[in-house]
Amino acid sequence: MKRAKHSPVKCPCLPATPARIILGSLILAAWSASAAAQDVAGLSLEDLLNTDVSTVSRKTQRLSETAAAVFVITGDELHRSGATSIPDALRMVPGVQVARMGNARWAVTARGFNGRFANKLLVLMDGRSIYSPLFSGVIWEQEDTLLEDIDRIEVIRGPGAAMWGANAVNGVINIITKRARATQGGQATLTAGSEERPTGTARWGGEINDQSHYRVWAKGMRRDASDDTLEVDPSHSARAGFRIDAGFDRGTRATITGEAYRVLAGDRYDRPDPSAATLGTGLLTADQVTAKHTGSNVLGRVDTVLGNGSELGLQVYVETSRIEVPWALSDNRDTADIDIQQRWHLGRHDFMWGAGFRHTRDQLRPLRANFVFDRDGRSTSLLSAFVHDEWSVIPDRLRLIGGAKIERNDYTDWEIQPNVRFAWTPADTRTVWGALSRAVRTPSQAEEDGNILLNVVAPSQQVPLYNVLRAMSSARLKDSEKVTTIEFGYREQVAPSLSVDLAAYASHYRDLRSGRLLGTEMNFIPTPAGVVPYLLTSVETVNRLKGRTHGVEVALDWHPLKDLRLLATYAYSRERVIDGADGISAADYAGKTPRRVGSLRVSYNPMREWELDGWLRHVGKLVGNGIPAYTELDLRLAWRVAPALELSLVGQNLLDHRHPEWVGDYIPTPTLEVERAWYVKAKLTF
Repeated sequence: MKRAKHSPVKCPCLPATPARIILGSLILAAWSASAAAQDVAGLSLEDLLNTDVSTVSRKTQRLSETAAAVFVITGDELHRSGATSIPDALRMVPGVQVARMGNARWAVTARGFNGRFANKLLVLMDGRSIYSPLFSGVIWEQEDTLLEDIDRIEVIRGPGAAMWGANAVNGVINIITKRARATQGGQATLTAGSEERPTGTARWGGEINDQSHYRVWAKGMRRDASDDTLEVDPSHSARAGFRIDAGFDRGTRATITGEAYRVLAGDRYDRPDPSAATLGTGLLTADQVTAKHTGSNVLGRVDTVLGNGSELGLQVYVETSRIEVPWALSDNRDTADIDIQQRWHLGRHDFMWGAGFRHTRDQLRPLRANFVFDRDGRSTSLLSAFVHDEWSVIPDRLRLIGGAKIERNDYTDWEIQPNVRFAWTPADTRTVWGALSRAVRTPSQAEEDGNILLNVVAPSQQVPLYNVLRAMSSARLKDSEKVTTIEFGYREQVAPSLSVDLAAYASHYRDLRSGRLLGTEMNFIPTPAGVVPYLLTSVETVNRLKGRTHGVEVALDWHPLKDLRLLATYAYSRERVIDGADGISAADYAGKTPRRVGSLRVSYNPMREWELDGWLRHVGKLVGNGIPAYTELDLRLAWRVAPALELSLVGQNLLDHRHPEWVGDYIPTPTLEVERAWYVKAKLTF
């Protein structure tokens, strides 16, 4: 495999990396920039810093004033990035680790503990949780929407459990779509390329009355396999949805959204199957599978102002989903969720309380003997309540923020997740903040009930037989994973053309999930050549490990010219998981977080009708996965042929013919490499 080469740069204190070169060059250039620089793509730097965010504290506030590590991907940035999926766009965010495992599968997390089944990041779509109770993570291959309809993606790094509850351990992502009023008229797009086979979208928005608007949309997508020889992971999807926003007297607003989808995602599993395998296959059976995801959801929300001046919000959603993986299981799930919150001002206090109830019911059906659950399904309920107070100690200068969320779940009973924060604004352009938070990650259905043949370890000098690993459910899994995190941040608009955002954190984890050795037994396979012995090792799921992480995240935004913008991000992180007693190992976590990730995005408007964008990024090596470091470049050229028509050409991963980003974890899958790719896109507005 040919890899991109980089000239070494000597440094007296730290080894040179492409990320440091990118960041260091930008810092030096930025400080010599003209302070008279204005804007690019129609937004000044001041406008960007004053972007409204709502995920941090469930209320609208300026990004520059938030007491958290927040990064916002605007709709324009998403459009100009050339990203074709939400996970791909999340590479922009410092502290978020994204690895592509195939053309439909992703590993996404924040501040460590990544994997296909990463479970410490809560993801919301317009306030609706899209995490799967099956394993407490996100099934990224089934989550999508019209990227053109996304208003912004708000990303909080660090615990958000005091507002959003369990599983918001290392971060919260909220994908916020545009209001219907902003998407009036028609729009259609057509995309085709080397990996992106013909993908089409269509949307129409209209007016119901002066205060009420709607839109309907549809999207069909097809992606080629990552490897044209193996043809392992082609994917196809079709989805359609709607949104209605209505306004009423006395400031009351209502929103209804809905969606239905069907996704087919290809994959190959090297399934442990001693009964059908021979020594020649290593006790594995290769299964080419096409996972089928279907589902629908409807969400309604009402916001109003009561007579006492307080603001009241009520949100309800229902969802049904079906997942069928031919080699493993079929899962039918129904979810209903209700959430209420009220906010009012009491002197210098901005007080908020809320409560919620979620009920989910599913039916599980194993499709192969090596994937079994102790029960056919579960009905689980989650009851929660939170309080939040923001005290303006010194108006416009110092705020103290505190709150907690209390939840009752069916696995670990009651959990409390508090946090305290401060935000000090010594000047209008400068904010210093800090936070101390506690969050938990509750056990999932797979951990509580699953009995799975995971993998086969090949013979070695120490163990001369094939060893089949089996994960067993645990009746003793009654603890949540817990984290306590301390954070500090600094945010400043240094000049009209330059802003800097810094965040540092240290986290201490307890009761991390791992496995305890139950025992090993000898088994035999009758074959035409004779009886073949093998070992069967059983491991019980337990919570006994401890861990520590710390890191620094930096974002620099520089507008040296009216039509030129540069945005550099850099993240450094260290992760250490400590072995427990009773044969518990931290090997599952070791070396799977890159220590350094850097990114530089350049947006330039050479003429009114043209846009040129470049995105250079570097990801450090993953020692635990054997994945080497890589540096890649994406380029986009767009031409507005007419006010209603835009054509663009995008090249992705241009520095390498192909490169790996992740390997299969827990479920054995081939390591598929990300290929150099290109696509063309036409967008018509009418």
